Amino acid sequence: MKSLSIWENIVLAEKYFFENRRIYNFLLQNPKKIKEFQLESIKKLVNLAYTQTTFYNQLYKKHNIFPQDIKTWEDFYKLPTITKEDIMQNSNEFIVNSRKHDKNLFLSKSSGSSGKIIEILFEGDSWIRQAQ
Repeated sequence: MKSLSIWENIVLAEKYFFENRRIYNFLLQNPKKIKEFQLESIKKLVNLAYTQTTFYNQLYKKHNIFPQDIKTWEDFYKLPTITKEDIMQNSNEFIVNSRKHDKNLFLSKSSGSSGKIIEILFEGDSWIRQAQ
């Protein structure tokens, strides 16, 4: 894994500056619209997890859950939860299949409050996309 270069840090700062206004304007929308947007985003995420990662594909199949089943927040709340141990024991199974050997991913380590080190791979500009 690699570290962010000076240029990559500049690009991230620039993206943040321009995205910040859009994010702020989004937060001023009607709460119902925000909830609808959030649910649509969750549906896309569940579909990506199911179709592109080994871990979630197996987990959802084990619980007889399919992406098209998620239509409401109540459906979302029925999804099985995972633990830090699940991530630690199956870390490679969480990586999107097409990105498992991508050398442009960054490695982040965190022990959090548990004291157990967990490694997470991410794209350089993922912090900005997560804020959207």
